[in-house]
Amino acid sequence: MVRKLDVNLNNKEFIVNALKENKRLDGRSLLEGRPIEIQFGKPLGSVTIKLGECSVMSSVSCTVTQPTPERPYEGQLNISSELSAMTTPFYEPGMRGNTAEEEATLNRQLDKAIRRSGMVDREALCIIGGEKVWSLNLTLHYISDDGNLIDAGVIAAAAALLHFRRPDATVIGNEVTYHSEDERVPVPLAINHTPISFSYVFFDDFDNAVLDPTALESQLSSATFTITTTPQKEVLTITKNGGTTFAPQTVLDCLGHATERAAVISKQLHTAINEDLDRRKIGGVL
Repeated sequence: MVRKLDVNLNNKEFIVNALKENKRLDGRSLLEGRPIEIQFGKPLGSVTIKLGECSVMSSVSCTVTQPTPERPYEGQLNISSELSAMTTPFYEPGMRGNTAEEEATLNRQLDKAIRRSGMVDREALCIIGGEKVWSLNLTLHYISDDGNLIDAGVIAAAAALLHFRRPDATVIGNEVTYHSEDERVPVPLAINHTPISFSYVFFDDFDNAVLDPTALESQLSSATFTITTTPQKEVLTITKNGGTTFAPQTVLDCLGHATERAAVISKQLHTAINEDLDRRKIGGVL
């Protein structure tokens, strides 16, 4: 397990009592998220997302490979992420490190939110059925952790896939010609939806949900409730960690809030991506 921040009893009581009065240490209300900052690298598909002091860098690359026998007409999407000591001093990477559980949790949530939800139309990655398909590699590097890496990671992954462009290819019979960016404008991925994740934490003897927790709030909480949804109000995943129980109405309230906020964040993502692609003189996303 990862070492935790040292919080004495007085500080814990102060923070929890402030939450009961709808106040947080950073000045936000209980259901107010931290501002999202979006930065783009030079390669297409390279995006850094900053959620307050939390920062995640994501990148997408592609190669041509053979499809699996079970799905001969589908391309592949591989997701990997990395936690390091740079993320926070409390992480100790390596075989004897303490990040395995956290990495597994993040990878499971990313896999459910991005790959298993069908964000990318993998049939559109087929070049020649049963012979050649595009294989996408999505990599996330967690640069700094101030709580809520799951939400930052899902947003970074979605933004990178929206921003990425693969080389155009011409197929004549069984012959495939791959065109460079100078020859033809690269092709966007076929995207079915834009997943956006929202994490809420709960505290003992306190019924209200707290959105986008900081590292300190996460440590003091007794349960985490994560929802991945789309601007079209499709609920993709629901995950709960921790033993605290809460009423069905609380779940419905969180779902209603998440589905409304998803449209706002998705619009911010799409606007930023379109502006960057316009600067590169490449077609944007819808």
